[in-house]
Amino acid sequence: MTRKKLITAQELSTILGLSVDTIWRYTRDRRIPHIEIGPRQYRYVEDEVLKALGPRGS
Repeated sequence: MTRKKLITAQELSTILGLSVDTIWRYTRDRRIPHIEIGPRQYRYVEDEVLKALGPRGS
């Protein structure tokens, strides 16, 4: 089993070039996969998020 690195909303926003507010909105709307690690504490797997968002620029 492969361990996947979990990243924060801040890290994800930097990778995607989106604001942290947009990451939170996508999380709330279940537009991107996330893992809840505590009350209002979320982490993301970069590859899974990129896959969920689909090809960029189309």
